[in-house]
Amino acid sequence: SINPEDLKPGHENGIRPVLLKSIIGAGHPEFSSSRQQDAHEYFLHLISFLEREERKTPSVLCTDEMCFEVEDRIQCNATQQVMYKTRKDYCLSLPIPLHKATNLE
Repeated sequence: SINPEDLKPGHENGIRPVLLKSIIGAGHPEFSSSRQQDAHEYFLHLISFLEREERKTPSVLCTDEMCFEVEDRIQCNATQQVMYKTRKDYCLSLPIPLHKATNLE
């Protein structure tokens, strides 16, 4: 449960991680439990939560500071035509071959 004292301005201890997790995870079947979750999925859920909250009050979007633009290059094998598409993203996936991994233990 949320302790109202934790939400008062100037609270010296800040927000406890458990409180933050309970607020962000409220209503989400995976993140409202105490089970272990995937960090990447939780981060994307946090971003979605912040974006929904930011739409409620017109202000500068703090999530804009965490995103970047990715340009995808798509080439048709038959015609060799190339098309570029840009998209907004928050995570950069880097494929690492299994034989190059150093943490397999």
